[in-house]
Amino acid sequence: MAKKHCIILLTLCLLLSACGAVEEPGYSITSAPDPVAADSPEPGELRYALSDFGSGAEGCNVLRSGDLLFYIYEDYSAGIDDPKTSLSVSELDGNGLRMLSNFNGSWLRTCCADQDGGLWALSYASLDDGSPELLHFDGDGTELARFSIDGSYIPAGCYPYELACGSDGTLYVLYAGADMRLLALDGKGGAVLASLDGISQDASLANLADGGAVLLDSSDVKNSATGSTYAGTRIRRLEGSGWGEQQTLNGSYLDVSNGADFDLYLCEVGGTALLGYDFESNGLTGIADGLELGLDSWNGLVALGGEEFILPVDGQTWMRLAKTASGEITQLTFATLDADAVKDDVAEFNRRHSDIRITMLDYSQSGGVTALATEIIAGTVPDIIDLSQLPAEQYADSGLLTDLYPLMDTDGGPGRDDLWPNILEALEHDGALYSIPTGFYPVAVFGRADVVSQLGTLNYDTAEAELLTPELGYSTVFGTQLTRADFLKYSLELGGFIDYESRKSDFTGESFGQLLSFAAKLPESEDELSGWQADIADGRQALAFSVLRNTSDLFSLELYYGADIAALPFFGGELCVAEPVVSLGISSGCENKEAAWEFISSQLWPEGNLNTVRDGYPMSISAYERLEQSERDYAAAVEVNQITSYLPDGRELKMAMDTEGTLGLQRELIESIGHVCSNDATVYGIVSEESGAFFAGAKAAAEVEQLIQNRVEIYLAESE
Repeated sequence: MAKKHCIILLTLCLLLSACGAVEEPGYSITSAPDPVAADSPEPGELRYALSDFGSGAEGCNVLRSGDLLFYIYEDYSAGIDDPKTSLSVSELDGNGLRMLSNFNGSWLRTCCADQDGGLWALSYASLDDGSPELLHFDGDGTELARFSIDGSYIPAGCYPYELACGSDGTLYVLYAGADMRLLALDGKGGAVLASLDGISQDASLANLADGGAVLLDSSDVKNSATGSTYAGTRIRRLEGSGWGEQQTLNGSYLDVSNGADFDLYLCEVGGTALLGYDFESNGLTGIADGLELGLDSWNGLVALGGEEFILPVDGQTWMRLAKTASGEITQLTFATLDADAVKDDVAEFNRRHSDIRITMLDYSQSGGVTALATEIIAGTVPDIIDLSQLPAEQYADSGLLTDLYPLMDTDGGPGRDDLWPNILEALEHDGALYSIPTGFYPVAVFGRADVVSQLGTLNYDTAEAELLTPELGYSTVFGTQLTRADFLKYSLELGGFIDYESRKSDFTGESFGQLLSFAAKLPESEDELSGWQADIADGRQALAFSVLRNTSDLFSLELYYGADIAALPFFGGELCVAEPVVSLGISSGCENKEAAWEFISSQLWPEGNLNTVRDGYPMSISAYERLEQSERDYAAAVEVNQITSYLPDGRELKMAMDTEGTLGLQRELIESIGHVCSNDATVYGIVSEESGAFFAGAKAAAEVEQLIQNRVEIYLAESE
């Protein structure tokens, strides 16, 4: 049996479309609220908000007593394929966690509540056990019954998959495999009372709020009168040894939780809306939209009653889902150019704020930058904007952005004193702050400290003459490490070729011509990046271009050079520039700027968990200093204080680790930052496209420069 089958949180199975039995449609759906696609909430409408509940359990169920049953696969001493299980019961407030003392620790596939505050469990001695047992416990874990199922009723190649307990104590066992089968068992002795065949692969069991059990089967349904087929979900009540009444819903739904305030909780296949189902009326009622809560599924949901739930989020962390107090919920839109980079942060923010909902607008697809820029200029401006590849100064001059300083100076979130002052100053435009990075990457050019001290600022036209000398022994300046694309990007940032305020550009002067000439000597793409570490270690490559993601990058550079390193002023004379992780701003038309700032400030990492992987360096100085301290703590804890790494050719490099020296260089770089990259994707695209003809030898430099000048001026004029 596959390992993945061991973590089954509830009676939940994946429902795929398949042919089903002949059936007349007999369904109804309540008209409001919409059970499939939830509209934006009206003022005063009740919604749900997530909060911390507990962690550690891989599965959960709710007992008739109202207590929660957690089960944990914790003992792998017999091997990864033979885990043992502990059972714990908790009160609804998350306190009073206690072990079920008499449970023998076998591996449980799934559990279900009985009618008297106890539980039934499907138990295996190991994952290879072909004859699992059904165990019955009371609420303290005392075993009440144990039996195996008569094998003559079990189809070949099938295994018990899910359990449900009927209101009269009948136990229902669903078998999965090539031939699905449902068995009804006497809960006292285990005798088989009845069996049901012809079940599709899309079936699952659940318990109703009244204690009864149902079989859900989501598959295609044929209308015998018309011969047409539609996607339907059959819900059959299970009563003793009989199979009871059956209802049919139009649409494919999966069971996400046993009943509490509704008979069942369902979710449409492929959708994110949580729906309450009433068996008697065969009706659905919309409850909550998962996307508004940052959830893409409701897998593992457990209904507690009283319109409260818990569900697993991020592995074994369980969150409590409770209805918020009545009141208006602030709805904010967030346009992002990199959905993968921010979606988890948006989801986390929505989970922890019952009164604010961030709706993410995804522009990360091809052409997204142009589409967003066009909408902004046309006046369709989201509340929060990812400005990482957009001209923030230009939008600020057009009155489209909000000054963040007044919001920053309020009591909420980190204040100016805890943010890098030089980076804030570099971002200022006419004394105002219109964008702020959530984090940043220091970008610099490095070399041996003794070589760098002799050079001063490195220029395009003198780089080879100054470095490729017999005395120094280098044969290449950057080798294959610095690409033409990176060089153009950062040179455009710092070359002063565009004045957004006056909407003027200058790409026909001498400095841009020098830039093109130097870029022509560099490798065209990252495909040519190979072996640069060995080139540095062997003394062939003079300088290293680096976008630092953490302190380890600096340690590695020192290891490759085998000596102290220093940064060399290069791009526009800057020692170090900052590349934003994500740069955020608030539109001037946002109706609740304080709520928008609350989201942005939550991303500046003042309370970031150092055990959580974060990209780049934090804007918060206090968070950065905690990172510094973690490096010192590590250096003090290790027995051998050295760096070890391997080159692509397999050679091992070792060097004593100078933690304080490296941290001093790192802080020097950060405090020297005087420019934060704006990354105007439109300008870069124009330069990259037109300069390609020069690099290929198809056009002269002067012709290319004029083409770039003309196109950039048109772009600036159209953006007014």
